[in-house]
Amino acid sequence: QSPEGGFFLWLPVLDGEAAALKAWTETGIRVLPGAYLSRDTDAGNPGQAFIRVALVAPITEIQNALITLRACLYGKN
Repeated sequence: QSPEGGFFLWLPVLDGEAAALKAWTETGIRVLPGAYLSRDTDAGNPGQAFIRVALVAPITEIQNALITLRACLYGKN
């Protein structure tokens, strides 16, 4: 059963665009670079070092996807 609403998880990465591309090409999981959701400031873009994961699929799919993302982006099984 799908959730009735959306919830987002922001994961820290070195480069949001690079991490999103890696996740998509290596696992087929689509996430959004954090920089796409924030504005540039004098100090840089606060979302640059994050990806946003939408937790909108059924819970078992979310669990499997997060385990897969962890292995792909952080090298942990």
